[in-house]
Amino acid sequence: MGNHISEYLNILQESAMYNSHRVARALKIKKIPKEYEFFLNRYGDFYYGPEIYGTTFDDDFKDTHMSVVRNTLNNRKHLNTPPKYLEIQNHDEYFDALNVEDGKVYEIHFGTWKGTPDTLIANSFTEYLEKKVLPRVNSKYKAHMKEIIRLTRFKTK
Repeated sequence: MGNHISEYLNILQESAMYNSHRVARALKIKKIPKEYEFFLNRYGDFYYGPEIYGTTFDDDFKDTHMSVVRNTLNNRKHLNTPPKYLEIQNHDEYFDALNVEDGKVYEIHFGTWKGTPDTLIANSFTEYLEKKVLPRVNSKYKAHMKEIIRLTRFKTK
């Protein structure tokens, strides 16, 4: 793992602002699936290839909300998505949503949303990372994503 990644992870782990409790409070949800909770608390987010939304703020937008909070609130406002769906990745025409009630990840299309998700992508956040994210990660950071997957699976059993 590159030195800059290690430094980044240390900053995330040391900062109290990067945690799942803030996400849950901001979105007014009772619980976050334990795999995504571990990911938020340990890594905050991931943006080496596909971006996995988490607890970072986007300076370009002068954000007052963490990325997962900002995007989820936008979907609630514009699409009327239920509070149980957290947007964890955007693909322009659709987004990947983590269901906080069953822990599964679904694909929701912006133009065709009718109240139910379009497609089940993965049965868990870890499976989602493995099947949908890992193949698209920049080759330089594949080992890092594999370690995230391994630790997320191990620490949440």
